Amino acid sequence: MVQILSARFHRGAHCPMGEAIGEAYERKRLRYANLAAEAEGWGWSVKVWPVEVGCRGFVSRTTTKLLKEMGIRGQAQQRAVKELAATAEQSSHWLRLKRRDISWAAK
Repeated sequence: MVQILSARFHRGAHCPMGEAIGEAYERKRLRYANLAAEAEGWGWSVKVWPVEVGCRGFVSRTTTKLLKEMGIRGQAQQRAVKELAATAEQSSHWLRLKRRDISWAAK
């Protein structure tokens, strides 16, 4: 008998502020509940893992829990968290610089 394991990870990007992280987690979890139920109907094993990385580089515990679930631990996990934080900060800075760029104007 051959058993095949397929893992799919979908994450939603969001930048909640401090106390709103719990609310954002619940909103995201509910947003993907129907999709998860549909995938389970196809016979998949599904876990919904909303993760938050703030624009100032804050990486939530849900993110580190997801990395562990994916088998990323130790120094690799620390490096991933550091890279996520740095990317969030750099992206936020870039968006701030581009906010007045005419090519970004609403159409």
